[in-house]
Amino acid sequence: MEYNKSDYQNVLHLLLDKPSANIDNISLKVPYPKIMNSMNSKQLVGAMKELDSWMSSLEQNLTRFVNASESTTDLLSPLHIAINGYTVSIIAVIGLIFNIIGIYFLSSAPRRGKILSLLMSSLFVFDAIYLTFEILKSSELWMFTIPRRYFKSYLITVNSGIRSSMISSIFMLVVISRVRLCAIRKPFQHNNAILSWKERRNYWLRYCIPIVISSLILTSPLLLEIENTNVKKNDTNLVVAPTNLRLHPIYSVLYVGVLNLGILGGMPIACLHCLSY
Repeated sequence: MEYNKSDYQNVLHLLLDKPSANIDNISLKVPYPKIMNSMNSKQLVGAMKELDSWMSSLEQNLTRFVNASESTTDLLSPLHIAINGYTVSIIAVIGLIFNIIGIYFLSSAPRRGKILSLLMSSLFVFDAIYLTFEILKSSELWMFTIPRRYFKSYLITVNSGIRSSMISSIFMLVVISRVRLCAIRKPFQHNNAILSWKERRNYWLRYCIPIVISSLILTSPLLLEIENTNVKKNDTNLVVAPTNLRLHPIYSVLYVGVLNLGILGGMPIACLHCLSY
């Protein structure tokens, strides 16, 4: 049988009222070392009653604090939806439109088929994929609700698309800088008028395929970061939890820290600096 906290307090009040009929006349200002004396049962009961009143006041303070926190959360919830829902979706839609216009511009004559146009189109495609998944992620806050049994798959798909497209976009920027440097150093070997369409396509695939493969490899640990949680049947919240691997400090240092700061931060900056020098 389960008891809540109020039941235990009621039982404690009954036990404290029974030992002495004059319990209210007892001074609670007694040295606590005297409580160890077996003759001071009334003083012991008085000390217990003082402790119970202190716990009751503490519980009331905690209740007021929790109510204040809940009210603050209620105030921040519309702000959270407005920023992460509407604002992010609007900015992502605008960026997606500009990326589509850029892809169309680079795919039209006379820019069609050039090496730089192919690489820039790939960059715009990666950015468009990133913005599309951002729209899906933000629109879930205010537009539609994902069923519970599909929420884990939805979350993994969206986060994987965001992470892989972001990694591909960063790597493609470094590749474009290197290709421009090679075109300056060896203009005849990278002249679009001399190279055939097959040679230009192979040159584009030589950079694009490794970027896609490396981004998928770096994104694959995300499949092991999210797991379902055991919730009650009457709970309607969509709850997922990180796995033990995701919470491990070594994983956080090696994967999150090295990936964000090293592979996606320091290494591209160093490469761009070296190429510009």
